[in-house]
Amino acid sequence: MEAARRQRPHLFLEHLDSPGNDLDDDDLWVLREVNDASGNNPVGLEYDVATFNVGGQTVKQLSLQAIHYNRHPSESCSKHKLYLTYEDPQATPYSMWVDHGHVRVRAQVIKKIEVLVRENGCGDDPVALRTYDLTYGTDADTKQPRLTAVDVHGRQGTAEAAKTLPGARYEYSSATKDGALTLEPATGVTLPTGAMAGTAATTGNGDYKTWQMLHDFTGDGRPDLVYKTASGVLQMAVNKVDATGVNHLDPAVSFDPSGNGDVPLHELLASSI
Repeated sequence: MEAARRQRPHLFLEHLDSPGNDLDDDDLWVLREVNDASGNNPVGLEYDVATFNVGGQTVKQLSLQAIHYNRHPSESCSKHKLYLTYEDPQATPYSMWVDHGHVRVRAQVIKKIEVLVRENGCGDDPVALRTYDLTYGTDADTKQPRLTAVDVHGRQGTAEAAKTLPGARYEYSSATKDGALTLEPATGVTLPTGAMAGTAATTGNGDYKTWQMLHDFTGDGRPDLVYKTASGVLQMAVNKVDATGVNHLDPAVSFDPSGNGDVPLHELLASSI
């Protein structure tokens, strides 16, 4: 029996230099529609082009505006649509870059997402099944907006539309202190006896030899130290955490306890866990 060949979805792109487009970019294409492998069940994408004046120069922003899905079986519209509403544009863009010789900006973030539905056909006005309000805070490090909360409202035209339910809350750590990135030394870890402090590798006669390496051999998520002593014995010191939360390297276990050149790794790991 011949195996069926796997079919791929169909992607349809639009050239943004075509008539009626506002982006005026002869090198940029956008994804407009995705069909399943049979060419049905299309998902359509809709975009918005906004124009801004930055430093006396006209620049443009391309934003995803809507996603259409669940195409009506006998009409040309989709039953469902995700509609994105953006905040008012900032006088100073959040970001700016050059794309194919054109300056692009990002001066808005999404403030609302609506899940819309046409209940009976293309003649119906879309009704919001759910609405998501997005709230942002200022990132302590980048000073850019970061999503802090998502609230949900119920169906349009019902009492639930006026109610606010918490959908999600987000908190972020900071890498800066008083507006500056500060690096502070962590608690030191004492090397086991025999480890060559400051010598991780050597070179000579065209060779490169690694004498020490951090690798998690025990599978506990903490890097263990593998090293070679001055006498040429390959050993491993297991990284463990004591009752106070401080890391330390356990007394070394030999990789070659018999001295015959064989490394019984299963025995080594069993003895070190």
